[in-house]
Amino acid sequence: MEQSKPRIEYVDLAKGFLIILVVLHHVDQEVFMFKDDTTRCFLSTFRMPLYYVLSGFFVSFKSGYRNFLEKKLNRLIIPFCFFVFLTNAYNLVLNRVWSGNFLHSDFVYESPFYFAWTENISGNLLFQNGALWFLVSLFETYMLYLVINQVCKGKIEWTLALSLLLSVIGFYFKMPFYLDTSMTCLPFVVVGTMIRRYKLLEYCKNNVIRFGLALVCFGIILLLHPDKFHFYRNDYEHDPIWMVWCCGVLGSVGILLFSSMMNKLPVVSYVGRYSIIVLGTHAIFIPDLLALTQRWMSVNVSILVSSIVVLAISILMISTLKRWVPKCVAQSDLIKFA
Repeated sequence: MEQSKPRIEYVDLAKGFLIILVVLHHVDQEVFMFKDDTTRCFLSTFRMPLYYVLSGFFVSFKSGYRNFLEKKLNRLIIPFCFFVFLTNAYNLVLNRVWSGNFLHSDFVYESPFYFAWTENISGNLLFQNGALWFLVSLFETYMLYLVINQVCKGKIEWTLALSLLLSVIGFYFKMPFYLDTSMTCLPFVVVGTMIRRYKLLEYCKNNVIRFGLALVCFGIILLLHPDKFHFYRNDYEHDPIWMVWCCGVLGSVGILLFSSMMNKLPVVSYVGRYSIIVLGTHAIFIPDLLALTQRWMSVNVSILVSSIVVLAISILMISTLKRWVPKCVAQSDLIKFA
């Protein structure tokens, strides 16, 4: 039996912080929890880039390109299809149980292809599990990384340079299937690989200095005063591409520095370890929970209760799905090439 590799605890913690920010962001989309535009813009600059940077930590072509493709299909595309199925099943069941009730609207089937378009061609009201766009984009980013790594013969500096060139193309040219976002964010994955390969976070072991450096990273982002970044739409309002790169890398490094200081927080690290399950399930429940809680609570209390309940449901989904359908949620392999 193949032994699992030891986990990097501060990475799980960083992923935990990240997925909690994602949940809060999706609640914010419904009711605008963060009234301060500065807070909303600040968080938007590194929330998604950190996902790409952390993904770059685990890029390895040592087992061959075929094995790399097999892993990414099992870790991204299989879960994507499963979560689309789960979304449809949830919608269908609730529609049958609460048809015509305040809790849920009419059932609308959501095709996997629906989630693969850059623009929301079917209208916002039909977009029940929008978080799944990231799984498509990350798979594309990995495939782009595979190609440029081969072109550059594994030389990481040339790989970074070519990724920056592709990022410029993705930034300025709209493409379907999130390919523009994938190209724009490709350098973040390469940077993640470089941070891990050169052990950049290990140069400073003093937590006071790490804390100070993290504050500097976040301070620079605030000084740059970026607009809100919409990675899903590949829309950065009026900001140039260098600002997208700088804010994304600085914010990611800041979170990683904080996480390396603390290393592990029980609930947050657990959620981070299985963040793909939280990513794929949390958005399904948010609209209905808000509709339910706002009938008896004020908006602010409804937001707080809904956020806590969504995270609690997600933790329950982790224990359930990884036990009963591990091959569908990236905990073991479903596809194995001969």
